[in-house]
Amino acid sequence: MKRRRGISQLLAIIITVGIVIALGGFLWAWTVGLFKTGAAVAEVTIVDASIVISPTGGQALSVTVRNTGTVTATKIEITEMGGKLTSGGAALRITFSDLAPGKSAGTTVPLDNAESGKTYIFRVSVDFADGSHRDFTFTVRAQMAA
Repeated sequence: MKRRRGISQLLAIIITVGIVIALGGFLWAWTVGLFKTGAAVAEVTIVDASIVISPTGGQALSVTVRNTGTVTATKIEITEMGGKLTSGGAALRITFSDLAPGKSAGTTVPLDNAESGKTYIFRVSVDFADGSHRDFTFTVRAQMAA
């Protein structure tokens, strides 16, 4: 009667090491988020912004925002950082509410005191439905209407 032998010890060690390396790689990838799907992204961008001064003296700030993330922006507030621009005699403050993912919103606000050629810095403060918050800035140069 002939004895059957299993796989060699060397082959068993190679297979075991391969399995351990594969499991370790999977665990590493999972912990750094490579297998994470459907992650919420809280992001808003300024699509367009301009300050136009007409030859007759009228001035206006036009701004359009877009929710480029996957979470609803519950409040978007835009203010001029220097506090110099006013609208209707009050400090400039533009607010948008409940901007769903993929949606855009825009407005045009009359200004009292923009100066042609001057660059203004605006602060955007955004609160999202998931509780996150983002702040960023953008600049606009006032220009005379053509």
